[in-house]
Amino acid sequence: MVKSVEKDRDPRKKDDELLAHIPPGGFFRLTERPSAPSLSQSDRVQLIRKGNELLNRGEVDMARKIFLTCDYKDGLVRVGDWYMKHDKPIDAIKLYYLSGNKRKIESITQKIAGIIRHWLHEEGNVRHE
Repeated sequence: MVKSVEKDRDPRKKDDELLAHIPPGGFFRLTERPSAPSLSQSDRVQLIRKGNELLNRGEVDMARKIFLTCDYKDGLVRVGDWYMKHDKPIDAIKLYYLSGNKRKIESITQKIAGIIRHWLHEEGNVRHE
């Protein structure tokens, strides 16, 4: 029985080859429309698995880059949740926005509004209408 060359390749080597194509700063999305490079479904799945592995190991920045590249919304939310747990709400909001998770954005927005209201009341700068 003859095995194909592709089956004999170490999957980690393929992961490394795929990761080598990601620019140092990652691919940054500035709009809701995906701008990720076209990836085959199998490459996308491999990158997402690698991103999940990296996130689980605490390599959040590289996982974020992969999830942005793949337009993997669940991964973006998970990284956003990590940012929230580590007191980085602005970074979290960006990822929630890119993932389209309005519920998480609204929750953070309400918290921010509450903080601003509190500051204004402390300073006596609130007009009572």
